[in-house]
Amino acid sequence: MTWSLSYRIRAIALIAALVGASICATVWISTRSTVAQISESVDSQQAEINMITARIRQYGLDHGVWIGVSRLVRQLGAATSQRIKLTTQDGEVVVDTDTLAGRAARPTVDRAPVAIVPRPRIDLHGLDPKSAVGTALGAIAEYRANAAMTACLTQQSIGFSTNPGPYGLSRISYDAAAAHEATCLPGPPSGAATKGDVLAADKCVSNPKRSNSVYVACLETVFQQQTVTSDPVTLELYIGYRGSPTLRVDTRRIIVTAIPILLIAVLCAALLSRRVLRPVDAVIRASRGLEAGERGTRVPVRGHDEMATLAHSFNRMADAVADSERQQRQLVADIAHELRTPLANIRGYLEALKDGVMPPSQEIFESLHEEALLQQRTIDDLNDLSLADRSRLVDQRVRTDLADLVRTACAAHAVRAVAAGVLLRPETGETVEADADPDRMRQALGNLLTNALRATDPGGTVTVRAARGEDGSAVISVADTGHGIEEAHLAHLFERFWRADRSRARGTGGSGLGLAITREIVRAHGGTIEVTSALGEGTTFTLTLPPPPPAPTGSPTRRS
Repeated sequence: MTWSLSYRIRAIALIAALVGASICATVWISTRSTVAQISESVDSQQAEINMITARIRQYGLDHGVWIGVSRLVRQLGAATSQRIKLTTQDGEVVVDTDTLAGRAARPTVDRAPVAIVPRPRIDLHGLDPKSAVGTALGAIAEYRANAAMTACLTQQSIGFSTNPGPYGLSRISYDAAAAHEATCLPGPPSGAATKGDVLAADKCVSNPKRSNSVYVACLETVFQQQTVTSDPVTLELYIGYRGSPTLRVDTRRIIVTAIPILLIAVLCAALLSRRVLRPVDAVIRASRGLEAGERGTRVPVRGHDEMATLAHSFNRMADAVADSERQQRQLVADIAHELRTPLANIRGYLEALKDGVMPPSQEIFESLHEEALLQQRTIDDLNDLSLADRSRLVDQRVRTDLADLVRTACAAHAVRAVAAGVLLRPETGETVEADADPDRMRQALGNLLTNALRATDPGGTVTVRAARGEDGSAVISVADTGHGIEEAHLAHLFERFWRADRSRARGTGGSGLGLAITREIVRAHGGTIEVTSALGEGTTFTLTLPPPPPAPTGSPTRRS
């Protein structure tokens, strides 16, 4: 066997070399250019920004106004050593640590500010729609009342505290006497506002097909929309100032080192792409040819690596596509041939009756009926094969005594055997159980018996045996003393519409679907079917079904 280095190994080796060079260059640059210049990590700066943003936003939620926020900003600036500036969306400055410190305001940094949006959120998950509606309307009224109260308390410099409440809202605590003296007593919501809240909430429950989670999400959105007028205005947060110390890296040394690495990477990629893309292009061209109908298109196979395996796989797929199309065309032609003969006979008889060429008689109607039955039999066989292709051929399996089934099948074919002058002999002993669909197994066994009786001359014998295999499997064999089958024909015996003698008549040869259906039935049961034959001596079909699992104590065996 010719040894060839795997493509995967070559790719890994090239990538490893490139990565190793990159790591060495990075270490060299880092130790000489950047390590000494790092003053603080970007993560810590972002953490400070997130903390400042959260504290200011919480202040807006707790107080309902931005009055007094300068005290918080001063504390945050001192704690983080950051320059903090808050403005409205129109650019009006609310507070700036530069002016609080008595210095001139420095220009802000050249990056977008952070929006401070003190919007509350409620969590209604776990509530049913009816409870959620009432809870949402109550939360809207409570939030408005709390927002008005905290705004008044803040404006009057009256202290208060907030504590977490249900559904994500905060509860406030304050000196009621001081609040009353300062006239901080919010009244109930106006009728118009309450009506608007109810109308908005009703839209969420107007559709009865919505799920609970959709109801809840809709009501949470209504809360956001109906309370927006009670929120403080949105502010914009700037942190830092233009000209503040930043990390600087000497880019010249990086460029000098990166250019050779880039050239090496391009060279490796070119070599790799040449090796990879050439067979890939061949596969692409072949697939386009296959798509255009050129079923003989194949990919040249070179080497023994993964690309060669891909070419082999594509060629096998193309062979399977061509074979599938050939089988499909043959199947359509066979179906048309099988249906054409009975339809032509029926049409001929009907036209003769219509034109008065022959008078209606019992024999004519019986002939028409026989042709209709032949057509119906072919259609039923095709339907069985369609069920097999969809893995729906076997509907129900029960514990079945196959020996009893053999005796029943032989009894059903006894009259036909006598008419053909053939001895039909069942050989069954002990019970042979298997998990099987009795109706389908009778159909499979009936197909084999029909073929055996047809292939056996008068005076011959057809023997049907049911026995237990050495491994516990259930075995049924149908052996005849007929004319036998040529060895070259055995490989095609179970193909659809296949006949060893293509000129054989429908009345004596069947549709050519019986053995195909039998094989599918056995496969659906997880079993196998085998055939042995010798010219002039006869043929034996052997069905093997897997052994049944142990039956529960006291469970009856179904007899078929």
